[in-house]
Amino acid sequence: MEIKKITPAVCRKLRQAIDENLAEYAAETGLTVHARGASYQDNSVTFKVEFVLDGVDLNEEEFKETHFLFNLPADSFGKEFTYGGKKYKLVGLKPNRPKYPILAEHGGSRYKLPERAVASLQEKS
Repeated sequence: MEIKKITPAVCRKLRQAIDENLAEYAAETGLTVHARGASYQDNSVTFKVEFVLDGVDLNEEEFKETHFLFNLPADSFGKEFTYGGKKYKLVGLKPNRPKYPILAEHGGSRYKLPERAVASLQEKS
């Protein structure tokens, strides 16, 4: 089948082909692969291809290395806290983001929050 024009249907087929063709390589290397976010014009399409390490939570690894910077106990990763009347789960720290260094989940979505959001989890010094 020769493609004459890039359409949403063509993008779906291409995304499926990318996922299928890279799946074997990804499995051999301990990765999962997903083609995401297509942007297209009549004559071209661009995909964001994401490779994710299986079984490794990089946010947890970074948390283990940086929790002390925020006065958080080492076991507070994954713990729930309340901020702004909502319950969140602590899923990461990003010290290089001074304004919103806290990564949290609520309702299946991830949020960047200020450090004061985890005040209830912080150790008293």
